[in-house]
Amino acid sequence: MAVDQIKEKIKNKDYQLKDIPLLMKAIEEIANSNEELTNELKEQDDIVIQLDVKDVLSSYLEIKAGKLTAGEGMHEQPTVTIRLSEQVAQNLMSGELDTATAYTSGDIEITGEMAKALAIRSILEIVGENLGLDIGT
Repeated sequence: MAVDQIKEKIKNKDYQLKDIPLLMKAIEEIANSNEELTNELKEQDDIVIQLDVKDVLSSYLEIKAGKLTAGEGMHEQPTVTIRLSEQVAQNLMSGELDTATAYTSGDIEITGEMAKALAIRSILEIVGENLGLDIGT
């Protein structure tokens, strides 16, 4: 299971940029097995959050009809797109940089419907608790 693999990488501080698709798959697994999260998803509007690490990788999370799925590559119609460089992504993953600082300094570019993106914060917090990561703030 992706959840076990990513937890092991986090525990061993061996989590790298190439593991983002595995993280996305772990989020999908948690979403489909956690009752609290399943209930949150039922209340959530449909949304696609695209993550684009420039020239390195692209992945997305899609919430549709109360189900969360993860995918690799570019989605045809993302609701929100988050773009950042490889260096910024690595600094975020290592803890050298926090999301708020990266966003306010312009290192992270977010386009699309921000209100919908903010609405999934509680979902990401539940996932983060399950993985031992702070990915919701």
